[in-house]
Amino acid sequence: MKKQILACFLVILTAFVPLLGGCGKESDQAKAVYLAVSGDAQKTLFEKAAKKYKDETGKTVKIKTFSEKTDGKIKVLDKNTKTVSIFAIENNSEFEKLKDYCEDITDSRINSYLSDRKLSLRSDDGKKTYAVPLEISGHGIVYNKDIIDKYFKLQKSEGEITSIAQVRDFKSLKRLVEGLNAKKDELGINSVFASPSLKGEDAFDWHSGILNVPFYYEFSGNEDYDAADRAFMNSKEIDFRYDKEYKDLLDLITANSTDKASFASKSNEDALSEFSQNRAAMIIGDDGILKDTKNKDGRRAGLLPLYLDISGNKNQGITINRKSYLAVNKKADKADKAAALEFLDWLVSSKQGKKILSEDMGTLTPFNTFEEGDLPDDPLKKETGRYMNDSSLENVLWVITEPIRDITKGKTATALSEYMRGEKTFDQTKETVKDGFKMENR
Repeated sequence: MKKQILACFLVILTAFVPLLGGCGKESDQAKAVYLAVSGDAQKTLFEKAAKKYKDETGKTVKIKTFSEKTDGKIKVLDKNTKTVSIFAIENNSEFEKLKDYCEDITDSRINSYLSDRKLSLRSDDGKKTYAVPLEISGHGIVYNKDIIDKYFKLQKSEGEITSIAQVRDFKSLKRLVEGLNAKKDELGINSVFASPSLKGEDAFDWHSGILNVPFYYEFSGNEDYDAADRAFMNSKEIDFRYDKEYKDLLDLITANSTDKASFASKSNEDALSEFSQNRAAMIIGDDGILKDTKNKDGRRAGLLPLYLDISGNKNQGITINRKSYLAVNKKADKADKAAALEFLDWLVSSKQGKKILSEDMGTLTPFNTFEEGDLPDDPLKKETGRYMNDSSLENVLWVITEPIRDITKGKTATALSEYMRGEKTFDQTKETVKDGFKMENR
């Protein structure tokens, strides 16, 4: 999946000063930008970007490979204090270990391009930006437009949903799902939702992605932090304030899925097979989920939020995840910082840079420099872009990051599986989640 490819890509830019005495002080000029990536695929793509940058500006960017582990980055930063100018940060958890190396880039051009400043890695009060994400992805309910349109054309009872535009909250989502289920034989599907998977790592999309929504709303009102992710990261426990709303959504999905007895043994591949073969109308996942399916270009797919029935919440959007943050080393020389930021500015604002990110990488970026024609040629990526550009919606920030997302593994995954199969009460499952958070977070 795209998220697995780009989540592993790591970047370091290093700038070297010239040795020629007549060209100014060494601290005033940068000779070249060195960019290191993890993996041959990313190395090839950035080599293409480097060539285009050289052609347009005459400035050099050289590509190297780099270790993707946090401790490896720290060693490089400590060893190359004056030469490393930009490095990658995987997530909020890694940021906590690397933030002492991060320059304040609040006033930089690349930060000014962000469509939403809360997507960046910031100080707790939100006033300072330390890293910007190179990619975002949307997560929610992926639906097959052909099956949904077929349903809308059927003779329906009073109160049933007649267009996707009517689905704006949990109640309308529930009406649509139950209407689809009632007519599944006429639609030629086995179930509305593809079978949930609670098998090992595959459980992440099914319950961590759904758990993220109530956690976001629980922590978004914390006055000590500017956004839910910072509040979540700095909390020692959860109240699980919206447990009932989470349970209602989970119950809706499981009640309208197939083969409940084998949820624990199902894989994501099984679920994707059901969806791609038109045996299910919906599947939980991100906007890269259809990448490896056959006839992807011929499938019309849409994306709906994982709605919770929270009072007063009328404008919920999809969940937005961020990947591959880029930060500037605050200990680097002034000229090196300037050269690195100049390249990053080009990468997200120039025609060639945007083309490489969108077409070659298939990346959806969070920058307002990307217009509709710059978006990746993928129906679900375009759906995510549509949600991002809709100012009337409050998209849900992804707050569960490593290692905290481990609460959704082990005992929690087992408890959820047992609940979904009717072997454990929800109250028991809720306590497992709360205890897991305290254990993993501290």
